[in-house]
Amino acid sequence: MGVSDVCNKGMDADDTLQMGSRNPEFSKEQWLKAMLDESTPVEQKGACNQDLEPSFTLKETVPQRPAIRHCIEPVPSTVARLESAAASLGWDTESFGQKLVISPFAIGKETDESGMYFPSAVENVGIETLSLVSCSDPMNRLSAFKCL
Repeated sequence: MGVSDVCNKGMDADDTLQMGSRNPEFSKEQWLKAMLDESTPVEQKGACNQDLEPSFTLKETVPQRPAIRHCIEPVPSTVARLESAAASLGWDTESFGQKLVISPFAIGKETDESGMYFPSAVENVGIETLSLVSCSDPMNRLSAFKCL
């Protein structure tokens, strides 16, 4: 089992699920086709350029094994896209003990039942270059992004 804190576009989760399961079906190329399309603006493809790195090469002689990857993502628009991509590939359903689990949560040091402000693009998949600091000032909450 593995956990990604702040999943973003799911590319690290996909890489580690592929490595952990030793299943070539969990390829980054398949994930990118399900997660992004040609019309996706460059700022929504990820801040770390992980989409430019190829999938890991797996040894064909090494058998697959069970692997469940948990991906924590707090931005609702990104969660929706992650869940849609995982479902379209069938990765959200456990098969041979292998699965990708998307969890819509944020983790913080304070316990506040009313939740926390978190930056999110209003109409688009979450923009990764925004920060929680952006939401600490009430004036920023009215800007081009939404603080949840």
